[in-house]
Amino acid sequence: MSTDIEELLRQGMERATEDIRLPTGLGARAVRRHHQRRLTIRAAVAGGTAAATGAGLAVSGLVGAGGPPGQQATGRSGIVTAAMVRHVVSVSSAALAKAGHVRIIYNSVANGKKTEAGTADITFSGQNSNDVSDEIIPSNGKIVYRLVNGQAYYYGRGFTRRQPLRPRWVHDTSPGAAASISVKIPDPRKLLRALEPGARFVRAGYQVVDGVRLEHLRATQVSRLPRGLTSIGVPAAGRTTSPDGSIERVWLTALDVWVDGHGVVRRIQISSGETNTAPVFTITRDHNGQVTEQRLIRAFRITRGKSVTEVCIEGTVNRPQQMWRESCQKVEESHSNVTEHRVVAERSKTVVSVSFLDIGKPQAITAPQHAVPVHGQG
Repeated sequence: MSTDIEELLRQGMERATEDIRLPTGLGARAVRRHHQRRLTIRAAVAGGTAAATGAGLAVSGLVGAGGPPGQQATGRSGIVTAAMVRHVVSVSSAALAKAGHVRIIYNSVANGKKTEAGTADITFSGQNSNDVSDEIIPSNGKIVYRLVNGQAYYYGRGFTRRQPLRPRWVHDTSPGAAASISVKIPDPRKLLRALEPGARFVRAGYQVVDGVRLEHLRATQVSRLPRGLTSIGVPAAGRTTSPDGSIERVWLTALDVWVDGHGVVRRIQISSGETNTAPVFTITRDHNGQVTEQRLIRAFRITRGKSVTEVCIEGTVNRPQQMWRESCQKVEESHSNVTEHRVVAERSKTVVSVSFLDIGKPQAITAPQHAVPVHGQG
């Protein structure tokens, strides 16, 4: 079955429909949503912020969404001035201008179940950079993107046609490979754009982490983060309607920053929430004065030519009482006894924790030995 048909099935199939069974290998729409969210998380953690959802995290001795453990001291309270925020951005940008090391941990929970978790380890030195991504939930293995002296290297499965399941280093020799991989390796320094004075940071105390005393700053107006952050992964407030009629609403819930005595950012944590509502259609019938309401089923007919037609079924897939060869949305428009309802299909939360390590220290990023030369990633 083609990828296009699988995507149509994922987009159109309604959640929690007990009467429909997908063929082996085809997931529900959550499969596509997972891929989209993972891309957003990766852009966010190294680019600006995250669209997702959270449980506890542990990064370089910093644990949990509430902040790192350690020796807690009573600090100054009150609003951080705009000048102080700009100072933090300035000194942090200068400290990270040439080299650095960033460690990222993310955790997502949807409908009370942990759905995604993973890490990313990014180093950069001059024009060279390296990104090690390890997705733990679901387990997809480790992938490395590396840029060395303008040459692109990859490590993982699927980069070569021969033995695609075997993890190996490859050297992409195609024109534009360096430009392509530079997009895959996010620049963690862009995360500093999230430090916007309009977010109205307040002082939230101090923690001692790994022997370093850090001041905790917390944003109180996350809705005022700059709009430009959407290009680097920050979800825009509001809602998005998908082709299948589901509505996704995303909003930031928290932005926390820890800075050292020089004003250099050592850690940033971003939290967000998301809800997704799906359309459900019911049909009302009057049988001799007895009114019944039954849920309609959204399904697809796939012909031998692999053309896909959406259908709307009253009854069950195996024993349909009536079948319309059009979407349930179309049926609802033309039948007064069909009603659309909105149900919350998913509630999710995500926390992404970013730690800045080895600030300003040159990083050893070298070309891997025995990399297999390929043209266009194999």
